[in-house]
Amino acid sequence: MGKKDKSSALVTKPELSPEDIRKSLYLSALQSDRVTILVGSTEESFRVPGGLLIRYSPSFQKMCQSSFMESLIGVIKLPEVEISTFKNFLIWLHAFQPSIQIESFQAVVNLAIFAEMYLVYHLRNQTSDALRAALGNGKWSPTPEEVSTAYLNVPSGCILRKLCSFGFAHASSDRWTGVTTRQYPDTSAWRSVFENSADFGWDYFQLIQSTQSGIGEGGVCRFHDHSDIIGWKPDDSIMCPYAQGGPWTLKAVADEAAKEFQEEEEGK
Repeated sequence: MGKKDKSSALVTKPELSPEDIRKSLYLSALQSDRVTILVGSTEESFRVPGGLLIRYSPSFQKMCQSSFMESLIGVIKLPEVEISTFKNFLIWLHAFQPSIQIESFQAVVNLAIFAEMYLVYHLRNQTSDALRAALGNGKWSPTPEEVSTAYLNVPSGCILRKLCSFGFAHASSDRWTGVTTRQYPDTSAWRSVFENSADFGWDYFQLIQSTQSGIGEGGVCRFHDHSDIIGWKPDDSIMCPYAQGGPWTLKAVADEAAKEFQEEEEGK
């Protein structure tokens, strides 16, 4: 027998596509150590993969990885969150391609508030898309209760407030033109909203004073927040950078793969 060619014995590691890398990262996060989360006033317990929480939320990342008490004891308490809202978040969180599959707009608003509170950017943008579409097709108009809840729980200038004020100001027939002609035969239902939230009155006043555009104008990212993407600007909104994978965009995947490869090389 002749000598074997050494080169034939070498096994070439196949190059992984960005999609393969993303699947690998997802599976790794899915199998990561569980974090106990106690939700609501009754402290209902949920065991959640810490890797998924870290991937989607810088707020949960701090709780899971820093010197915060939550990280030290492995328990996170969310007493102000409704159990039904957290269950909807869990369903969304565990999907490889997260998406909003909820018929109740009140539930979507609650998810949007949760995403705002815990900086779940991808969920925040998806709830925005769902509410924006519902405003456009006339399936949703914000109720006094929804507006009050939103303005009580989310900060000034955030996406949900903008959608609420737009929906309040525009009749469904005017939402594609931007013309404000909506009338309220019974104004009493809204009195407490204006009395308790000066910000809502100010947002409405600014909206009707400005040059307005329809709900479908302004690009796909008009009601998005991509401040978690370094260097992103609103002008970059011809295509949403989160089109499919949320924070696991191709660039993020490529950067992480390069980092892992470098760490492997340094460890040899």
